[in-house]
Amino acid sequence: MHLKGIVYFCLIMIFGFESILADVTKKSQEINGFKDIAFCESFDSAREKIEKYTATKNIFADRYEGKIQIDYIYLGDIPVRALLFFDHNKKFYGYCVFSLKGRMLDEPELKADIEFFNNVFTTKFGDPVTKNDFNFSDVLSGYITAINSYCSDKFEIFTGIWLSDYHYYVGGYVYVKTMKSEYENFKNVQKKSNINESSKDF
Repeated sequence: MHLKGIVYFCLIMIFGFESILADVTKKSQEINGFKDIAFCESFDSAREKIEKYTATKNIFADRYEGKIQIDYIYLGDIPVRALLFFDHNKKFYGYCVFSLKGRMLDEPELKADIEFFNNVFTTKFGDPVTKNDFNFSDVLSGYITAINSYCSDKFEIFTGIWLSDYHYYVGGYVYVKTMKSEYENFKNVQKKSNINESSKDF
């Protein structure tokens, strides 16, 4: 290869890499919260913002449990539910958007729900790094079966499906990894402490 060709090839590689890096950075910058609610925002501030654009009857806020559920919100023109999670400091660390209605296994809308959430998350977060070719028989009540998982150093992002009262629900999750881990550690410590205290009661 001539020197001129080598230089040209190197320039393509350098600028191509920078373009990819810029795209990844852009994707990371887009993950900053849910609507206008930033990660680490307080429970009370988040509830106040939600009440400005959602009817109060559609909001179920439980400060003790650290959850705010919005029963009717739109992704495009599709109505869904949203659930916001808050840690022991009442700081916003994650959310889930999921199907408004549960589906029976034989309902064609179930596959449409899966396709919808996968497409929305892929459009927002890029191509999934893993795809789970699951069987519906593997989906157990009370457990989330991941479908697509997306790449991020700071965030845990995936679409999933779960079973409740013989109905399947589909949705997508976004968590701040460090905040979720710290909260889980806190809950484990609290659980052990409660067990120790309970053992003294007899």
